[in-house]
Formats: sequence, C-alpha cells, structure tokens
Amino acid sequence: MDKIDDKLGVLLCDMASDLRGNPDDDDLRSWVKRTEDLDDDIDHAGALVRQARESGRLNPRRSAGDVRQEGEFAEDLSTEDLPGQHWPEYGGLIANLRNIIGSMDVVADDNPVTTSRSRRRPAIGR
Repeated sequence: MDKIDDKLGVLLCDMASDLRGNPDDDDLRSWVKRTEDLDDDIDHAGALVRQARESGRLNPRRSAGDVRQEGEFAEDLSTEDLPGQHWPEYGGLIANLRNIIGSMDVVADDNPVTTSRSRRRPAIGR
C-alpha cells in the first residue's frame, strides 16, 4: 500500500505539472497507462488482504476467549506433576510431536525399514 500511495502521489504531481503546460497525446497515454498499473497494484493488494483474512479464518488456533476457557479447564485438570500454568507449553509440545510423527510417517513410507530374515536367531537353551 505504501508503494501505491507513493506512485499515486507522483502521478498526480506529474499530471498537475503537465496540465500547467500543454499536455500532448503521449502525456495522456502515459497517465492512462500509469493509472492502469496502479489499478493492477490495488487489485493485487486487495487479493493479499483477502488471502490474509481467509488465512485468519482458517487458522486452527483459537481466539483469546477460547484460550481463557481452556486455561480454566487446564486449572481443573492440574496436579502437582502438571501445573496449570504450563498447559499451553504442554499443548505446544504435543502439537509439535504430532507434526514430527506425521513427517516421519512420510519418511517411513518412502524409506521403509527392512530386516534380513536370512539370519536365524539362536535357539534358547542350546
């Protein structure tokens, strides 16, 4: 947005300067082209804003109100071994562990561990 307003400011200054003189067709075409470029920039910025809003809506993290209700739930479940003040960290660790396990599943599928069945285990008691 900062670049857009800078470009718009320069365009308006150039138009004002050109209008003091006698603008020709090339000046007019330049204004139209620069205006169209600005329009494209505005459309792009709008798309980024829509994407950010959509990303925020689809974000799996909950709002602060939900966190407070969960923080109260965590207090109810807390013990000396798992104090309530650390439940956000516990949840983060669990989520990260889930992501690591999910990633390792992909690795394991691509590179399965195989064992040699040709080796025989010694019989017990011999």
